[in-house]
Amino acid sequence: MSTPTFTYAPLIALIAGFGLLGCSGGGGESEATGTSATTGPSTSATQGSAGTDGTDTDGTDTDGTGTDGTSTDSTTATTTSASASATDPTGTGETDTDTGETDTGDPPKPALYVSLDGDDNNPGTYDMPLRTFDAALAGWQPGWEIRVFGGTWNERLDVPDEGTADDPIIILPVEGEAPILDGDGLEGGQPLRITGRYVHVGGFEVHTSDNQCVDVDGDDVVLENLRVHDCVSHGVQLGGAGITARGLTIYNTVLENEGEQGSWGSGLKVKVGGQGILLERNHVYKNWGEGIAVTRGVDAVVRQNWSHDNYAVNIYIDNSNDVLVEGNLTTCDGTGPLKDGNGLPVGVMLGEEYYDGWGPQLHDVTIQNNLIAFCGYGIGWWGAEIDGGGLQRISILHNTIWGGSETGISISYDAPKTENSVIANNLVQQPDDAVAWIEDRTGLDMHHNFWVGPVPDDWRQCDGDGDLNGDPGLGSTPDYTAASFRLGEGSAARDAAAVLAEVPTDFEGRERVTGDSPGADVGAMEYGDPADPAEFDSWWD
Repeated sequence: MSTPTFTYAPLIALIAGFGLLGCSGGGGESEATGTSATTGPSTSATQGSAGTDGTDTDGTDTDGTGTDGTSTDSTTATTTSASASATDPTGTGETDTDTGETDTGDPPKPALYVSLDGDDNNPGTYDMPLRTFDAALAGWQPGWEIRVFGGTWNERLDVPDEGTADDPIIILPVEGEAPILDGDGLEGGQPLRITGRYVHVGGFEVHTSDNQCVDVDGDDVVLENLRVHDCVSHGVQLGGAGITARGLTIYNTVLENEGEQGSWGSGLKVKVGGQGILLERNHVYKNWGEGIAVTRGVDAVVRQNWSHDNYAVNIYIDNSNDVLVEGNLTTCDGTGPLKDGNGLPVGVMLGEEYYDGWGPQLHDVTIQNNLIAFCGYGIGWWGAEIDGGGLQRISILHNTIWGGSETGISISYDAPKTENSVIANNLVQQPDDAVAWIEDRTGLDMHHNFWVGPVPDDWRQCDGDGDLNGDPGLGSTPDYTAASFRLGEGSAARDAAAVLAEVPTDFEGRERVTGDSPGADVGAMEYGDPADPAEFDSWWD
C-alpha cells in the first residue's frame, strides 16, 4: 500500500479555533449537588497532532495488503500456561520427580529442548538439547512442546508450521529460564515471525529489529507474556485470524518516528487481514506512535489493557468494524515521547483514513467501561478521509474521562453518514470548561452523561435527556490507578444512568443492576468500596 499522507495536526489546529465547547440539539439537564471535584494529577503539556498509520517496510507491509474486507467466522485460540513442566520424550533426560502428591491436572507434555550450547545432531533431550529452532520444529510431533533454554538468540524464531486445535505447536522457555530473541543484524528484522497455524509462543523477550519485532500472519495463534521493545517499526503486528495477544509488555517501538513528525506505526497493531482478534491485559507504553491500534481489522476485542504515554494516541480504531474497546485504562503523565508541538496523546481515537481498495468501513464500534485519565483529548473523532464515511453504529457508553488538557469528548467535522450512534452514561471531567465539542448531532443520540465542573453559558443548547452537571462525589482523589475512580457512597452518579442491556457489568466486573441497586451508575465504575484493592491495578505490580 502507499504511505498514508493524512495527519491530524491541521484538523486539531482548526478545532482549537472553534472554541472549547459547542453542541447543537437539546434535552434536559439537572444540577447535581456539591462543588467541583478534585481533578487529581495534572500536566502542562498541550495536545497537538494525533496518529496516522505506519509506513511500508521492505518485505512486509506495516499495515498489511488490501483485501475486500469480507468477514469470515473464526475462533480465538485457547491459551497454554507457560508454567507447565516438560518431560524428556526419549526418557534419557530430566523427568518429573515423584513427590508423593496426587496430580489431578493434565500430565506434563513431552518436549524437545533447544539450547545455545546444543547440537542439532543431539536427540533434543534436556541433557542433550538441539541447537536451532529450525531443528526443533522439524522434529516436533503433535502433543509435544518445544522448550528453550535461556540466553540471547541472535537468530529468527520463524514458525511456518501448523499444529492442530487439539495439539498446537507450543514454544516456551524451560521453566526458570529467560530466553531473549535479539534481532540485531537480522536481515528484515522480525526476530519472531509466525506464518503457521495453531501456534502458541510465550515467555520470551524480543528486541532490536530494523522492522517489526513480532509479525504474525498465521491463524489461530496465541502470544503470551512477551516483552517487546526497541523496534524500528511496530512492536507486534497481527494480520491473521483467531489471534490472541495476552500479557504482552510493549515499549520503545516505532523508533522510525523518533525525532520526526510523519506517519507512524503502533506498539501493538492489528493490520489488514486481522480478524477475530483478542488483545487482552497488555501493557503498552511510551511508543513513538500509537499504543494499541486496530487498522482495517474486523471483529476485534481490545479489553483490560493499560495503554499510556504513547506518542500519538493510546488506543486507535481506524477504518475497522465490529470492534469492542472495553475495560481499558489509558493514562498520560507527561513522561512519554512528547515532542515540540505535540503534547499529551489522545486517550481513545476513532479514524477513517484512506487505504487503496478498502473504502469506508468504520462501523459497529463500541467503546465502553474505559477509564481515560489526564491525557489530551479523551475520546475523539475528527472526520473521515473517504467519501461516504462517518460514525455508523458507534456507541460510546459508561466511560470515565478525567483531567485531560483538551476536550473530553470531541466529535468534530461533519460526517454525512453518521447514523444510529450514541453517547450515553459517560462521566466527563475536563478543565477549562472543555467537556465536549459536538460538531453536528444529526444521527447521534446523547443522554444521561454527567458533565463535571462549570460549563459555559451556552451549555443548555447541547445537553441531553437525563444529563447531570456538578460534583460526582468520587470516593477518593483520582490518580493513575483504576481504584481511585470508584464512586463515593453519596455520589450523585449512583443510579443516575440509563439501564443498558448491552453493558451489564462495569470496569471491575460488578453487575450494574442488582436487587439492591435497581439503577445503573454513570461512568465506568459502579459504586464499590474505594478502600478495596482493584484487581486491575494488581496486574501491573
